[in-house]
Amino acid sequence: MVIKMIIKKATKKDIDKIMEIYVYAQNFMVITNNINQWQKGYPTKEMILNDIKKKILYILKENDNIEACFSFAITNDPTYDYIEGNWNKNEQYGVIHKVAKKSNIPNITRKIFNYCLTKCNYLRIDTHKDNLVMQKALFNYGFKQCGTIYLANGDKRISFDYSPSFYNKIENIKTPRDIYNFISNNISYGFIDNNKIYHSNKEMKGFRLLYRTMSLKAIFKYRCGTCIEQAYLIHYLLNKIKVKNYLYCCRIYEDETFNNFDENEHMHCFVIYKLNNKYYHLETANSETKGIHEYSSLNEAKESIIDYYISLRGGKNSPTTIFNHLPANLTFKELNCYINSIERKEKSYEL
Repeated sequence: MVIKMIIKKATKKDIDKIMEIYVYAQNFMVITNNINQWQKGYPTKEMILNDIKKKILYILKENDNIEACFSFAITNDPTYDYIEGNWNKNEQYGVIHKVAKKSNIPNITRKIFNYCLTKCNYLRIDTHKDNLVMQKALFNYGFKQCGTIYLANGDKRISFDYSPSFYNKIENIKTPRDIYNFISNNISYGFIDNNKIYHSNKEMKGFRLLYRTMSLKAIFKYRCGTCIEQAYLIHYLLNKIKVKNYLYCCRIYEDETFNNFDENEHMHCFVIYKLNNKYYHLETANSETKGIHEYSSLNEAKESIIDYYISLRGGKNSPTTIFNHLPANLTFKELNCYINSIERKEKSYEL
C-alpha cells in the first residue's frame, strides 16, 4: 500500500477533526501521568480557530486522514524573551507549539520538525516538565535543553532549541556506511513542490506537475529528497571521500511528446560503488531495498537492480542511463528529456 503523507496549513473545515486530535492528546497526557498540561479544555476551539485565521496552524494528513496538528510561526515569542538559562543562538527563529497526534504512526514528530526546518533553520519549542513523551522526541531529534521559560500565567516550561549542523556532519563522513547513516538519519523522503510546499510521500497525484529537482544546497536546507535527489547526494558524498561510483537512472522510457500528467511516474535513480574490488549498491530511498548490498561485479549489480524494477513495472522495459550531474529546478518531464539526451549522446559515441 502506498502511503501518502502531506503537511499543509489548516482551514476552518478541518476544525472538528483537529479538536478530536487535541481531545485525544489531553487524554493521552493523563494516561502518561502528565496531568498538569493541556487540561481544563486547553487548547480551546477559539484558540485553534484564531491560529487558523493567522495561518499558523498546520495539519499532517496520511492518506487523506488528519493524523496530527501543530502551530508554527517565524516570530518573536514574548515568553521566550526571558529565560533562566541560555538559548544557543540569538537570531530569527521558528517557534513550534500545540503539537498533537492521534495515532501511533511512527516518526510523526520527526516529520513535523523536518517540515518546520524547511521554513526556518533555527527552531525553538517548550514543553511541560511532566511531558516525558515530548521530551524524548525532542532529545531523539537533537534538540538541546536551554533552560526554563515562563508562560504569561506564570507557569514554568522547559525550553529547547535546534539548529542543524549538516556541514559539520558531512565533514565527519569517511566511509560509505557513514553516508548511509547520514542520509537515513537526516534526509527524509519527500520533495518541495513548485509552490514551495513540502510533500512527504513516495507517490502522489499531481507529482508530475508539482515536482522540481533540487540542488545539493536545497537538499541540505529542506532535509528531504526523492530517490533522484538522494542518489545524487550519495554520488556527491562518495566522490567527496574518493570512492569510485556510478549514478544511474532506471525508467520506463517517455519521449518529449509524453504529456499524461496523471500517469504514475516510473523512475528510480540509484548508485553502485566499487571498494576493495567489490561492488555495492547503496540504497536509502526505497524502503524495500534500503541498505548496502554486495555484488561480485558491476554487471551483476546493475542487472539485479534493473530486473527488480522491471518486475515492479509489470515486465516493462526500463532503459537505464548513467549520468553525473543533476540540474536544479527541472520538472519531471524536463528531467526525463535530460536523461534521454544523455542516452542519445552515449549511443552516438558508440556509432
